[in-house]
Amino acid sequence: MSLENAIVWSFASSIPLILGATITRFLEIDRKIVAIIMAVGSGSLISIITFSLMREAYHLGGVVPVSIGFAIGVVIFGFGNRLIIKKFVIKRKNQDENKPTKGSGLSLALGSLLDNIPEGLSIGVTILISGTIGFSLVIAIAISNFAEALAGSNIMKIYKKNSNRILVLWGIVTASNVTASALGFMLLSGVDDATVAILLSFAAGAILGMLAETMMPEVFKLGGSLISLATAAGFLISFIMIIQNVYPDM
Repeated sequence: MSLENAIVWSFASSIPLILGATITRFLEIDRKIVAIIMAVGSGSLISIITFSLMREAYHLGGVVPVSIGFAIGVVIFGFGNRLIIKKFVIKRKNQDENKPTKGSGLSLALGSLLDNIPEGLSIGVTILISGTIGFSLVIAIAISNFAEALAGSNIMKIYKKNSNRILVLWGIVTASNVTASALGFMLLSGVDDATVAILLSFAAGAILGMLAETMMPEVFKLGGSLISLATAAGFLISFIMIIQNVYPDM
């Protein structure tokens, strides 16, 4: 496959980011529905972390590179999210319990950005090495991207963020994935497996940090305990798609 294929596949997995932000701009979406979509996306991300990113990273590099990349991803997301909290989040005593936490939309965008850059790199490298990428994996990534953008944009809209700026923000996240995929195809063909393993596990760490600090707390806050069903559904759907991609003969 060519560089164009890498760009097309990464764009296909990332375009739901723009779609989610665009839907939020023109439609008022009930917060319960947003919570359900976020829950499906959360389950999908957990599946991607476990059966795609970490599994492949371990296969390529073993325990040490995986641990290094994972730890860096968690720490960088945590640091970035702490900066967002200090700048944007209202003190809890003044926070409306019926509204999402102020600043959590930006936290979702940060998590998506940290996820998409190494994810895009890995798409490019995968196509370069194997000549193909599984359609089911692209769909699983697209599901989680749509949920992140829809939820993040909806939260920003609640706090009166400019709609054009919201679209630009998610457009930047989309562009980062496509650019990273192209760079992965062009520049990383000669790097060792351990480096690719660190990149993949970095994405996994950033995603898990975002889930723990932002996405899952907001899901429970907005949707209550019933969202566990939606989370399980998202996990199962992505698991089936990814496992068919990894073990197509099973």
